[in-house]
Amino acid sequence: MKCVDHVRDMGVLFDAHLNFDRHIRKKCQIAYSQLKNLRSIRYYLSQKSTEILVHGLVHAHIDFCNELFTEVPSYQINRLQRLQNQAARLVLNTYDQPSSSLLKYIH
Repeated sequence: MKCVDHVRDMGVLFDAHLNFDRHIRKKCQIAYSQLKNLRSIRYYLSQKSTEILVHGLVHAHIDFCNELFTEVPSYQINRLQRLQNQAARLVLNTYDQPSSSLLKYIH
């Protein structure tokens, strides 16, 4: 029987070190792909429609099993934060303001 370096259980990728690096990388990859697709049709969407789509397609990947991320290193949390910042910029259709003010405005 061959040993594997990671396993998927309930949609979460666990590796031997339990650092969730592979899981966060995969979730960010999927979410950035969704953001790219939404950005291509953003012109045709209202802000509310974009917000609903971003919440359903992007934030679902960030929020899924996020209680497991309590002890992950800060560089991995920063990956998720950059993803959330990009999602806020897409919803508000602005790319020249600081993301902290955008997140406060949306929240």
